[in-house]
Amino acid sequence: MILMANIKNKIILSLAFAAVVYIALSFWGNFGDLREVLANFKWYYFPLLLALAFINYLVRFAKWHYYLKILKIKIPKMESFKIFLAGFSMSITPGKLGEVLKSYLLKDKYQIPISKTAMIVFADRLTDMVALIVISAVGVFGYNFGKTYIWIISAVVLLIIILIEFRPVAERILRALTKLKFLKKRAQKLENLYESSYEMIRPKHLAVASLISIFAWSCECLGLYLTFIAFDFKTGVLAAFFIYAFSTILGAITMLPGGLGATEGTMTGLTILLGIPKGISAAATIIIRAATLWFAVIIGVVALLIVNKGNDTHRNISPIGHRR
Repeated sequence: MILMANIKNKIILSLAFAAVVYIALSFWGNFGDLREVLANFKWYYFPLLLALAFINYLVRFAKWHYYLKILKIKIPKMESFKIFLAGFSMSITPGKLGEVLKSYLLKDKYQIPISKTAMIVFADRLTDMVALIVISAVGVFGYNFGKTYIWIISAVVLLIIILIEFRPVAERILRALTKLKFLKKRAQKLENLYESSYEMIRPKHLAVASLISIFAWSCECLGLYLTFIAFDFKTGVLAAFFIYAFSTILGAITMLPGGLGATEGTMTGLTILLGIPKGISAAATIIIRAATLWFAVIIGVVALLIVNKGNDTHRNISPIGHRR
């Protein structure tokens, strides 16, 4: 109950922040013009945008289950799917790190230590970043925009991978951390976190997970391209892929909840730079974010309620079937 209350509070705060962002975007795009532009949107495209987003979720679930397999964690696939989807309720937390909720749910239902699975969220974010860098790289060098950002982010990602995979250095850092007074008692948990991340970032696993992520995120990038088409505004597929991927990267590194504000601002700005009118740019941003981020949050909340209800039933029934 405390968990659900905390999640509810986070969602309410994020919704309030989102309202401010979208109201500001509406006024900036001229509310009257924006309303007219939205009325001209071919809404029969919207289910297709949702379908592409859901394909993204299905593909990323394959990555989640792949990571569980690497860590030798065996749970029923349908239960794994529900827990995975429940994590989307935390998509509007900074960097989506609130998705560590999945680790809590695994511990609650299967008694799997959080320290063993928490790094799945980290590995997931890392390989998502690799995928988005690869997707946006074509646009970055093709349109000569954002090269500095991509080089810096790529260097940071590469450094993180090297630090994790070069065990002598990683273990030295780990030993130094465990000497700190407030971390001494958590030495075993820190070791579990490191061992999990080390296994998941092995070259083979990193390559497989990154390829999965490239396909998954390409679906949502394609969604932005179709959004432009639905406004009768044709632009290059690569341009749409670049805009979506680059905007998502900048939104992630700001550590704002769900990248709110940063992602929308970057996406709208880049769209305008391609010569798309301001009203269409703002409307396209609002629609694609509704079909991706907010669609994920809705699915996540529903899945969390289902998982939580199942866990409550499990707790209230004894092994021989009588109420406790």
